[in-house]
Amino acid sequence: MSTINAHVVDQVLGASIAMGAHNFYICVRVAMEKKTKLEVAQAIGSFFQLMNQICAVITFTQSATSFFGSNCRPFSDFASFNYFIFQLFSTAVLIYRATCLVANTHRKNMRIGYGVFFLIGYATVMYSVIMKKVKINGDSCSTSFDAPTNNAGKIIIAVLYIFLFITFLIPAMNHMKSARTGLATNYLFKVSRNVSSRIIFAILGYLISVVLSYAGVFGPYFQVQFTIQNYCAIIASTASFTTMANVTNDQSTNMKTNNGIHASKNLNDTNAKPKAVTSSNVLSQASKTENATSV
Repeated sequence: MSTINAHVVDQVLGASIAMGAHNFYICVRVAMEKKTKLEVAQAIGSFFQLMNQICAVITFTQSATSFFGSNCRPFSDFASFNYFIFQLFSTAVLIYRATCLVANTHRKNMRIGYGVFFLIGYATVMYSVIMKKVKINGDSCSTSFDAPTNNAGKIIIAVLYIFLFITFLIPAMNHMKSARTGLATNYLFKVSRNVSSRIIFAILGYLISVVLSYAGVFGPYFQVQFTIQNYCAIIASTASFTTMANVTNDQSTNMKTNNGIHASKNLNDTNAKPKAVTSSNVLSQASKTENATSV
């Protein structure tokens, strides 16, 4: 299989900066509106992902002797630091959100288990970074990671995404089956569709990039492989949560409007029978559960 050329690398890295900056802007805007710890965490994760990507572009485009003073190692370590912070925050947010529909009795233990599983992959990637070799190759900085451990660690993270996808989807589907048609079903369908598509996007991004790496497609341009993986990871966590927040706001607004319209009728109807469980009641309960999980 042929190797990508430098022109393709320029395009990928350039586009990644624009997409990362846009994602960071959205996360900061949501964090300023909501002012909760989870939104702040997603904004921090998106910031360090953007910083990591900027470091990759600088390393690829700038002269080692002029920009780094012939000392590439400190800048490479700084880029790795940005990666580890972003990966830690983004995965923590994803674990938290993907388990929000799990029963209270199992939620804490499941989050701990997924956290430990993530740390195994995280530590494996960290080992490959510690063992990396940084040198000047021609007029540019060249970094060689331990490919087997790096790919193994990221495959573990991809498997974690698969587990999180299943963990989120099963209770969401059960809620949709038990709920009647209406706001509750539409709400859960929108959340399931958006979160599931983004987690699948991350899974495919990780697995395909690893396969292409072993096939030699990226050649010496490891920045492209890492760019694909990192952007998929940040989209899976931060963008999915932003979408869920927007859907929740829309549904909450509709609920308040409907409650205001029918409030007078319900108060004046002294002979009214107890209300049956409806999709609106289910949605209200889902909204309460969602609010309870927010920090």
